[in-house]
Amino acid sequence: MKAFSKIPLFLILVIFVFIFVACDREYIETTTDAAVATENGTTEPEIKIFSHPISISQAGINLDDLEKANSIYSLLEKYNVITVNVTNDMNRSEVQIFNYDGEAAMTGYYDYEDAKDVIDGWIKGFNYEKTDNESLVRTSLDSIYYSQSFPSETYLSSFFISYDDEKDLVITEEGADYYKMLWQADSIPEGEIHTFIFDKESLELREYIHTSGDIEAYRMKTAFDKELNEFSKGIIDDFDNNTKEITVVSQIYSGDNVDEQSITLTVPYDWVFSFIYVDELAIYSNADMSGVYEYPGHGVDHTIYVTNSNG
Repeated sequence: MKAFSKIPLFLILVIFVFIFVACDREYIETTTDAAVATENGTTEPEIKIFSHPISISQAGINLDDLEKANSIYSLLEKYNVITVNVTNDMNRSEVQIFNYDGEAAMTGYYDYEDAKDVIDGWIKGFNYEKTDNESLVRTSLDSIYYSQSFPSETYLSSFFISYDDEKDLVITEEGADYYKMLWQADSIPEGEIHTFIFDKESLELREYIHTSGDIEAYRMKTAFDKELNEFSKGIIDDFDNNTKEITVVSQIYSGDNVDEQSITLTVPYDWVFSFIYVDELAIYSNADMSGVYEYPGHGVDHTIYVTNSNG
């Protein structure tokens, strides 16, 4: 004890600070792979692998940053096309989100292992699903008469904005241009791993992988400014060059009151309208609401009369 008391106080402080910093470095930068020369003389970028994952806040990131960077509207201000490819153990799909006529639009192609391929999307306020012969449009009167917001504003950011606690999203690896993150929360079943790859500069989501045990259950990859695929080009071409006019006339009763409206829509030639909540609406082919509606065929301009069944 006497010997220890002879050590100058400033030296004790220096030793303490050294130990503290060393322990902290072990936590945030335990393993560093230095740049390695390749066969052609170039060097691989340095990659830091953290044996003890660090919180996103230690890298100066928060969940709001990630959500904002992956907002569909923010991305469409930077890129013409957002392409999202998804594979899982049953099917694969490719979704493209793009600007059309000043609005966000989306197409999706789904290649199912045990069913027919499906093409669907959202364009000019309508959801549609395309089969071999026609496009079924599921809609409502509100969707027809009032402008509808793009339904997938959080298409990318929904993968992580639901994580309320920032400590649940941690960084395990840092490359020259990316962060590799894991979602670690008590609610995750044992054996499941959720991995995210974010662009280091923009914080845009590049890839998401969900594994369960040894099985890769789900993988999503994003790409920006790829060319529009044939499905996206097809719906744009139909809207630009191959259309028909459908007039919707509605009479909706509420007690002694009736709300009458009408609108004429210019839509692709093969669109067939199917109104949501069909058990509450009746659809007719004539103004006196007597002839049951029958689709007149592709490319034929026509009028649909809609009323509620209690009218």
